[in-house]
This record gives sequence, structure tokens and C-alpha cells, in this order.
Amino acid sequence: MISNSGPVAAVYASLFPKRVRAMLIDSTVAPEFRDYLIERWSEESASYDLALRRADQICRRDVSCPLHEMGVVAAFDTVFARLLTEPVTAPNGTKFTARDLSDTFFNLLPVEQRWPLVAGALSQALAGDFTLFFQLQSPPSNAGDGFIARSCNDYGTRRTAADYLPMIEAVGDTYPRFIGRFMLANIIASCSAWPDADPPIIHNVQRQLDVPILLIGSEFDPAVPLSWTKRMAQALGMEQHVVRYQGGGHVLVQRSDIPCISDVIDSYLFDLRLPSEGYTCPAVSLAPRVQQNGTQALDAANDEPWGMEQLDIRYGE
Repeated sequence: MISNSGPVAAVYASLFPKRVRAMLIDSTVAPEFRDYLIERWSEESASYDLALRRADQICRRDVSCPLHEMGVVAAFDTVFARLLTEPVTAPNGTKFTARDLSDTFFNLLPVEQRWPLVAGALSQALAGDFTLFFQLQSPPSNAGDGFIARSCNDYGTRRTAADYLPMIEAVGDTYPRFIGRFMLANIIASCSAWPDADPPIIHNVQRQLDVPILLIGSEFDPAVPLSWTKRMAQALGMEQHVVRYQGGGHVLVQRSDIPCISDVIDSYLFDLRLPSEGYTCPAVSLAPRVQQNGTQALDAANDEPWGMEQLDIRYGE
């Protein structure tokens, strides 16, 4: 069994341990939070900020990165501030705002292969060209209702939205770039009147499984901090079976560009062989070359390592 919905897999293993031949939990949410609506989103906001700063580090160390001197973080903050006062108009007539910039990065940062787009798109935006951001902007989605239902039902924290206001303001001040006050307040308000929910049933199953559960996670996963994977491993009694990827990105099982992760997964799922305790996989090199004239439409087929060959934007060697 492979799952990137850790609580669901952990509950299944806790309830039906004898039905588990092998279980791989990839990039999981923590097993519990004392106050889910604050801890979950404040920790995720911090993780997004960390991923952006990691992209900044990589860019600054590569002289061919277009933001080598200014840095990704400073460029983001500059473009964000400009859009707060003066949104730009997309070719379809809609306004591209500071919140749209944040939302675009919210979708970009969990895909490590696309981190070079961060530098390329910001570099062009500083010059007044938002073409890449128009292409990268996600279309409207109806997934929000399902997301709210799942989030509200995952954990049983129930307090009025007003009780959370001081914390919403504090989190918004500390991590203003992603999630922020509006999204946090929206989630809290949506869940405050939700029916009570029981916490997930997650037990230590160390002595009940023939083959231990394997958990994997990224150091710079913006959506799911590695600490959550470790907390889930502890709850299941699987602290010795956590594989740490030193790069970024959310969900590793789909990453064919990380051979050591693929080898570990194949050996475990097919042959029931576990990696050594404390196994760490080094980050892949993010080494694209940037060509500033590339502004072609983003192709829907993203099976290339960088998912941006049609854009012709790369930095590095």
C-alpha cells in the first residue's frame, strides 16, 4: 500500500494490522495536533517560507541564475508589494493581484522540479513582464469544498472564529507571504460550526506487523514539514524507518528523477527490504539554464524532469 494521505493509512494500519503486507507513507500530515486549526496552518506557513528561502539559497549560489544578486526572497517581496498597490491586467482581462502571486507560488513550490521557474518568472516580473505568471496561474477549482470538509473532519478542534483572531493576526504577521490571514481565517470560520469529530485512531503497531511501515519525506517540503513525518513515525512505533530526502518537493513516490528514492521504494514494496536506519537521500541538482526570451505557453504534459521544456527557461549548467 502506498499513501500520501498519512492519517488514512495510519488509521488503516492501526485498525487492520494483519492486512498490511507493506505500507509506504509518503509526505504525511502529523498524527495529531493539540489545536489543529492553528498548529497545522502556522507550521505549514513556516514550511512554505523555508522552501522559498531554500530556492533563494540555490539561486544565489549559481551565478547564471537571473536573481543571483538580488535573491528570490527579495524579488518575491518586491513584486508582491508592487501588486498590492497596482495589480496587472492579464490578456484575458482579469487582474493579477498579490494574492494571485502568492497562490501561484503555493502551487509551484511543492514541485521541486519547477523551482527554476520561480527565479525566471520573478526576474521577468521585476521588468514588468508577467507573461510567465499568467501561464502558470492555476485555473479556478471546485476542490475547496472537499478540502474544507476533509480538514474540518480530520481533527476535533472546535472554537469560535473570534477566539482565534489574535492568533490569526500573529501568524499573518510572522508569515505574510503564503496562506496568510485571509486563508487562515476562512478555514477557521468554515470549521468553527462543523460537527464534532473524533481524533484519528492511530496506535503503535510495531509488534503487530510482519514488515515495518516505511515513511519518507523531504527536508524542504512546503506543504508537509518533515517533522510531521517523524511525528507520524513515532506514533506508529516506526521511528527507525524514516527515509529523509535532503531536497524539496511534496510527494516523492512519483519522482523518477531521484534514483536513490526510487531504489528504496522498489526494494521495499517488491522485495520487502528496508533501508538502513537513518537512511538519507541527497538532493538532486537543480541545474537548469535560463534563457530570458522563453515565454511560450506551459504545456500540459509535465513528464520532463523540470516540467518546463516548452517554456525554454533554465538556469545553471
